[in-house]
Amino acid sequence: MGRYGCDAPRVLVEYMLRRYKEAFGEPDLLLFQGDHVTHGLSQYLPPPGNMTYYDILLDTLKDYAGMLNDAFPNTMIVPIIGNNDNKFHNEGTTEEYRDSYYPYVYQLWFQNMTGNAALLSSQRIHDSFLSAGYYRVDVTDKITVLALDSMYWMSENDPQYQANEAEEEMLWFES
Repeated sequence: MGRYGCDAPRVLVEYMLRRYKEAFGEPDLLLFQGDHVTHGLSQYLPPPGNMTYYDILLDTLKDYAGMLNDAFPNTMIVPIIGNNDNKFHNEGTTEEYRDSYYPYVYQLWFQNMTGNAALLSSQRIHDSFLSAGYYRVDVTDKITVLALDSMYWMSENDPQYQANEAEEEMLWFES
């Protein structure tokens, strides 16, 4: 899960989720902000065996999704992609990985999280998430959550490796 001295280890995350549930029960809605993966993964951890840093990243996303689903199976969980949750730190998903990364994360966050079952019927969420990781959830008729993938707007991002995701996201946001 984390890098020593920087990120929370798995045992701490599991403990925190368990203690929260004991103290407050299961929430109706959980906003799961980005940066699920250790900061600067490729800079600090040697990959074990035949794994790549990207494999570790994908496994970490899977672990977090599983822990959240186990702790809060009836909760709607709205996750957001952070600057450490992608193949390249502080970069939007590149065209090379777009068609594998977004479907993988969609499966983890929407198809595998039982509390998000109601969101699976939304073609709008499906399409915008698979396009570039952003989506809108209408929690109630008065509460809407916008989950934006702001990596396309980072100053460190190199848009030459992407299509037009930044422009698409801005048009979607303005509509």
